[in-house]
Amino acid sequence: MSGLSPRTVQRTLIACAITLPLITGASVWAHSGDGPEPTGIVKERMEAMKGLKDALIAIKTTLGSDDFDQQIVSENAKKISAASGAPLLKFFPQGSNEAPSEALDNIWTDWENFKIKAELLKTKADALAVAEGKEASMAAFGEMAQSCGGCHKTYRLQKENQ
Repeated sequence: MSGLSPRTVQRTLIACAITLPLITGASVWAHSGDGPEPTGIVKERMEAMKGLKDALIAIKTTLGSDDFDQQIVSENAKKISAASGAPLLKFFPQGSNEAPSEALDNIWTDWENFKIKAELLKTKADALAVAEGKEASMAAFGEMAQSCGGCHKTYRLQKENQ
């Protein structure tokens, strides 16, 4: 085992339980069917975010299973890493927050911090990709999920039901 205390594992699970709904809730910049259909870069961004959401769910599912699969964690963490950092930033050109986007204006007024957060997601996903064992993967997943949630809290329109 990784040597994590039961308390650390418990804290990680609690962090995941709190943060994951922020990420995978009603939408991850996904279109709910209300309002205009997404087009252009907003549609591309929503599709990319859905891919991230799917990878997160795959990881969360195996972490919560008695049939933990390290390969699922590693492969999906690598997908998240590949889509994070600079590749993520390309989906946010200046002013691309027309409806139905949930991106807030402060993405562009606080661009340097947004870039740091996008790179932090990549760093946390890379750490998860090389974590060994269920406990270590759970801890790394919790940190990565907090990175996602922190960005969403700051730069994404929060819906009333979230």
